[in-house]
Amino acid sequence: MSDAVREAVTNKIPIGAEARGLARDFCHRVGREAILVNQPAIGAPSRRRIARYPDRRPRDSLPHDLERNWREAKPQRFRLDFRSAKQGKNFFIIERAITIVDAFRMGHWNDDDYGVAVMETWVRVDRDRADAGVTSCMWVGSHALARWYQRSGARSDGRLLHDIDIGATINTNDREASPDLDDVRVPVNAAAQGWRGAMMPPPEGKAENLIFYARTFV
Repeated sequence: MSDAVREAVTNKIPIGAEARGLARDFCHRVGREAILVNQPAIGAPSRRRIARYPDRRPRDSLPHDLERNWREAKPQRFRLDFRSAKQGKNFFIIERAITIVDAFRMGHWNDDDYGVAVMETWVRVDRDRADAGVTSCMWVGSHALARWYQRSGARSDGRLLHDIDIGATINTNDREASPDLDDVRVPVNAAAQGWRGAMMPPPEGKAENLIFYARTFV
């Protein structure tokens, strides 16, 4: 059976209640962590402070305190990457994590089910100016999550985070790898299983940097 025929057959298989339940539970757990840690403890306070005083350099102790508190914040079950760099009085901190973005919801999703997003939250101090923000990297619909549970047969967050991170770190501007922006495939293992979706414009308004939206898992 060819790959095209196999995919057509498997796409007709309904998603079972267990897979849908696992996807829903994953979204809810991601949302709870985002509320507990990412927004109030780290992202929001930094952005508010920098938005209020964009031309005021933070006190010298801020980079050390922020980096330590951010790195050690618990829980961080859905963190994909954390990096920091300091050179003299300049510093940069960036975290890539799976979170919930309430502003993005496809029409067929339930009102309480937003899927998940991979976001990079960053803080930078360069010379006498501080800056902070968030950048969207990937969206994963609840349908794609349910298909992942159904077809991978896995139940661990570790494996799901690994596969999501592969989709979040692709070069969305590589037209040789993704010639059709409406049909993008991202393999995640040797069996050629992977995400399938499309490139979408980001909500941040930087249209030159597209975002991979995973619609399903094949």
